[in-house]
This record gives sequence, structure tokens and C-alpha cells, in this order.
Amino acid sequence: MVNLYTHGPTGHKYGEPVYTWSADGKTCTATVTCEHDKAHVVTETAAITSAVKTAATCDKAGITTYTATFKNELFAVQTKDVEDIPATGEHKFGKWTINIVAGPDGDGEKQHVCDVCGKVEKEATKYDDEVKPTEPATPEDEDAPGKIENITDPKENACGGTIEVSKSDILETFPLEKKELESVENGSDISLKLEVKDIAEEVKASEDADKINAAVEDAIEKLVVEMNADNSVTEEKKAEEIAKVKKAKVAAVLDVTIEKFIDGEDAGRVTELKKPLRVYINLPEGLYEEGRSYFVVREHNGEYEALELHIIDDTRGWFESQYYSKFYIMYTEKASEAVVEPEPVVEPEPVVEPEPVVEPEPVVEPEPVVEPEPVVEPEPVVEPEPVHEHEFGEWQATQNASWTKNGIETRTCECGETETRVVEENWTSWLISAVGRRLRNLFR
Repeated sequence: MVNLYTHGPTGHKYGEPVYTWSADGKTCTATVTCEHDKAHVVTETAAITSAVKTAATCDKAGITTYTATFKNELFAVQTKDVEDIPATGEHKFGKWTINIVAGPDGDGEKQHVCDVCGKVEKEATKYDDEVKPTEPATPEDEDAPGKIENITDPKENACGGTIEVSKSDILETFPLEKKELESVENGSDISLKLEVKDIAEEVKASEDADKINAAVEDAIEKLVVEMNADNSVTEEKKAEEIAKVKKAKVAAVLDVTIEKFIDGEDAGRVTELKKPLRVYINLPEGLYEEGRSYFVVREHNGEYEALELHIIDDTRGWFESQYYSKFYIMYTEKASEAVVEPEPVVEPEPVVEPEPVVEPEPVVEPEPVVEPEPVVEPEPVVEPEPVHEHEFGEWQATQNASWTKNGIETRTCECGETETRVVEENWTSWLISAVGRRLRNLFR
């Protein structure tokens, strides 16, 4: 679009400005020429400012945005991006984590991630067919060069989280590599430690809190569907049960990890075991109540799964898991008993009292010679109406049961009087009772 400007009596008409940047973005010159007088040229060198647009990473240069501003209104603000921030040239990798546990049928896999650019490096882990679990040390081998032990301290953990494992349990459950076991023979000690942190506030403040809540609900829904896999209830009833269980509340959010140490040095985090391991926790204060149902939702690598939380007593419980990351301690309240509304009392119709009998006036005898007055006939006696006895017909369905209404039948007397009765409770009341019984049976 051509900008028109006039200047003085000559009436300059300027064309489109031309902007010339230096390669490094440090200078910018603008030029505009009058279309009426080619000799009339306006030129200005801009003032330059700069800002980082994209920071440099380990293997990629960063980008700087240079901005040119001009005093003359003929020229507009210009910008130029230059890739001039050198790459750092070296990755800063975090701890190794186990992705796939090595086994007799194939290699395992571990990975670590660069804290700067997010680059992931993976390596294979090997499994030796000859490495077999051994029994705990006997008096004969107490002087072995190295030890394999559990150093978990529940006092350091949220909810007093702990594990109870022997040396043979560790060998059967934890993915120890051949070289690590060989290091024990050469005098090294391998220690495993369960660490449990309360991260409820961190999750609550997360920008992904809504996404997390939805994933937890999906895991609970999957659990309910599995509970009803025999199709013993209709889809409508199933939906009602899901809605009830989705009202579960979060009692705690725990980050549960297993750290591995060799001779006291951190050797990485173990996130997947060869088989499930039992974890004991203290129940949050005030959580235990008769009639409540308890379970755990585990989040691992973006996947959510509901697990059973076994209650030992009113202060302790345990769950089993093969994978370790985030765990949501959940509970549902005791289902309230359905209130059965009494049938309405049908009041009898009032008895109509008969009108009083009007006595006839006495007959007045005519006086002689005087014509007698006509005899006034007495008013007829009004007989009282009989009390009506209702004769009702057959019961007829007048309202079918639904989610919010009871099933009702009605019968009618010839006089128009009706009676009603409840023959089937509404489905909501039925479902609350059914879910309560199912959850009590499931977690008993």
C-alpha cells in the first residue's frame, strides 16, 4: 500500500519506504523517494534495541530479535530475527531411570533426560540367566564383601511410608543388573530406599489440575466397569454407579519413589519392578470411618489405574504396585439409606347430616259465617342421605418408575374418588442402595 505524504508547496508524494538491515541485525537504514521529484530522498538510520526470542540449548543456537525505531513518521517500526546466541555445546543429563526391566527373554532399557533441552538418551540393560535369587545371608557368609539391604526409614517419609523386604525379596523383586551384583562380590554395598513425599499442594496448584482430575475419574470409571463386567446391570444403572463412585474424595497425593545407592552414592531411581511390591502407609488423620470405601489411583507415565487400598486398622493400610510415581489416596462416603416415603392417608368424605324435619303448622278451624282460610299443607319431611360406601375398581398403573419418580398405581370409585399407592421405588434410591452393598462387598 502506497503512503501519500505532502510537503510544502511542491506537494511531495512519497512511495513505499525501503529498509536495509545489516546481517548481524545491529543497524537498519530506511529510505523513501518522492515520486514527483526523484532527487528528493529521505534517509534515516534507526535506533536499535534487542531481546532474546529463543534461548540457546545444548545443541541449538538461540535467536535474538532486533527492533528498529525511527523518528520520521514516514518510517514504521521494523524487526529482524538473528540466530546469534551460541549453543551451550554440552548436555546436562539427570539420573538414570529404568524403563524396561531386563529378563530371561530380552534386554531391559534405561534412560536419562537433559535438564536443559529435554534430549533423551537410552541404553540397553542386560540380564544374566545364571543370576538367580539367593536366600538371606547365613552365619557362614556374614563376612561377605558387600551387602544388599533395605534402608527405608518411615520417619522420613510422608504417611510413614515403608516396605518390608529381605535380601531374597530384593533379588526377586528389584531389577539389579549383573554388573551391580558383581560389584557386591567385589566389596560394594547396594541399598534400596523407599521415599514418599506429600505433593497434594503441588498437584492442586498445577496448571494441569483439571486434566489430572479427569484422568483420575476415568481410572475410577474403568474400575467400576470391571466390577460390572458380567453385565448383571443395565447401562443406565451402570452410569448411575459410575456417577456415585466419581464422587470419591482425595485424602492425600503421594510421590512414591525407590532410590538405589551403591556404596552410598545415588545410582538412579527405580520406577518399575519385576513384580508388585507391598507398600505400607499410615492413614491420614481422621480418614478412617466405618462404612467408607478406600482405594488408590496410580499415575505412571501418563497412565492412570485404580488399585485396592487394604485397611489393616483405623491407622494403617497397604497397597501393592509394580510401578512407582504418583499415588492418589481416595475414599467414598458410606451410602445413605434410601428413605421410603409413606403412602398418603386418604381422608374419608365427611358425612352429610340430614336437614331437620319441619313440623306442619296446626290447622285453623274456620269461624262460623266466615269463610275458612285455606289449609296450609306442611312441608315434606326430608329424609337424610345415606352414608356413601366407596366401591373402588381395579388398580391401574398411572406413573412408571424413573430416575427421580416412584412407580404409582391408582384405582377409582364410581363417585370419582381415587386412591394411589407406590409399587416401585425410583431408580436413584435403588442405585444408592445397590452401590453401597457392592462397595461394601468389594472392600470388605
